[in-house]
Amino acid sequence: MYGLTMDKCSPNAGGHKFGPAAIREASKTGMGMIHQDGTMPFELCNIIDYGNWDGLGQFNLDEEMRAAQEVVDDMVVNHGITPFFFGGDHTVAYPGPAALAKVHGPVSLIHIDGHFDLLTRKDFDYESYSGNWYCRLASEGAMDPSTSFSLGMRGRWCASQQGKAKAIGGNFFLADEIYDLGIDYIVEQILEKQGDGRPVYLTFDLDGLDLLDHSANSSPDPFGVSARMYYDIFRKLRATKRINLVGADIAEFAPQKNSDEKDALLTAAFGWELLTWLAECRHIREGKKNPTNWPMNFGRNIEF
Repeated sequence: MYGLTMDKCSPNAGGHKFGPAAIREASKTGMGMIHQDGTMPFELCNIIDYGNWDGLGQFNLDEEMRAAQEVVDDMVVNHGITPFFFGGDHTVAYPGPAALAKVHGPVSLIHIDGHFDLLTRKDFDYESYSGNWYCRLASEGAMDPSTSFSLGMRGRWCASQQGKAKAIGGNFFLADEIYDLGIDYIVEQILEKQGDGRPVYLTFDLDGLDLLDHSANSSPDPFGVSARMYYDIFRKLRATKRINLVGADIAEFAPQKNSDEKDALLTAAFGWELLTWLAECRHIREGKKNPTNWPMNFGRNIEF
């Protein structure tokens, strides 16, 4: 786990740099280390919290992202970790797939979002920002649009992007379509293209959730997909054991907008689901357990 605290690209709200700390704090409320289905992720894998990327003093986002990419590449390429990032705005969706592609080849995405994120340098001439990571990964060959899925887009901004969605050749399902088609259909479609063991990266922009479930993000919108529906999609995909999840992120949590802890708790709950799923997939790939090494002495005498 690693906090990527990029916070320069939030169109309607800043403060995402405080998201990683808030997610960690909220995760303490859940208590316990066993998933409700009995899975013990800390028994399957050596899970490490690497802390946060320190972007202080990095006033140029392109330079910040290049420096952060070096750290992520070192983690993934040189040390073989399975990355799970806490954002940060959705710029954080780029470094993980970019690094993982150097190990696995092009990855397929499960992309949860209220927006397409299909901007290019023709729209805004910047190397890095929260709206261009998808097209950038595709143009660099780090991800395969034909086997990737984007779920939950809606609203006025999306109307101008649907032509790009068709042109790029990905699989995009608007929020209305998910309600009309049903989650079982969505699960079947994902399994058809991703259920063969290919590497999959899941990026979860929290504005993909309906604002009644989550509004502590940069761009909350009504008429979105409910938290329960996304939970069920994840749950049903994971149960098949056919999705080879090699990395994930949760982005766009703005804790200063979270007045009643609800959004923080929901974000942490999705974090727990993804952590368990990532650990399980890592265990399946390796075919052995590599339990977490806890640097603590429970109940034993300690000499200072």
